[in-house]
Amino acid sequence: MRHRLSGPNGLQLAVVTGLVAVPLLGLKPAAASGGMVSGVVRFEAEYPKAERVRVTTDNAVCGTHKNKEAFLVSPGNKGLKNVLVTIEGVKEGRRATPTAAVTVEQDGCSYVPHFQVAQLGAEGLSLKVGNKDATLHNIHAYNEKGDTLFNIAQPGGAARSITKTLSEPGVVTVRCDVHSWMSAYIVILKDQPYYAVTDDTGHFSIAEVPPGSYTLRAWHEALGEMKKPVVVGSDGTLNADFVIKPRGK
Repeated sequence: MRHRLSGPNGLQLAVVTGLVAVPLLGLKPAAASGGMVSGVVRFEAEYPKAERVRVTTDNAVCGTHKNKEAFLVSPGNKGLKNVLVTIEGVKEGRRATPTAAVTVEQDGCSYVPHFQVAQLGAEGLSLKVGNKDATLHNIHAYNEKGDTLFNIAQPGGAARSITKTLSEPGVVTVRCDVHSWMSAYIVILKDQPYYAVTDDTGHFSIAEVPPGSYTLRAWHEALGEMKKPVVVGSDGTLNADFVIKPRGK
């Protein structure tokens, strides 16, 4: 069974809800270990190519063209990279380990990494931003509401990184006001150990999920949120895919 959710960019999100629990051959984890949820986030047919931007400033450092990184799609299976998948509603189970610090480097007029996930601790999350480029960058961070968290210029080849403390869970967007194509996303989770980020082929896997009925949530920077109900057993693997369809199909 499929449900369609409207998304931006002329796409429609078809959530596959026909789920099958597949026993793990030769492996039977202890009951306390729980089951595994795995799948792929992929396009059914057509998929957006990476947007190519013409560079008109700092060509010696940035080059002549850059690709935006919102849609990183594997041509083989049309799997989408950098989708955060979480399991919502788990009351008991393993505990999340707070992340001490995350780092973003400005390298070749790109933010590296483009997408990362961290766990919020009691004292917040430390964000370190470095600049390897021989040019001025501007680090402008926003929260989910679009409010500015900080806005700082960083000269080229800066010997010291800039460090800021992030204190709230949610999506932090980082942009450079000097080079408009530059963007990075940091998703800050709180007390949420059951998550995964899709790889180069769109695959994800979340292990040791306690048995129960939950909501599987997928989030992408350009497509937004997709949800589906899942029922996890005491062992085995639950296959759960998200399929992105063109609007109207």
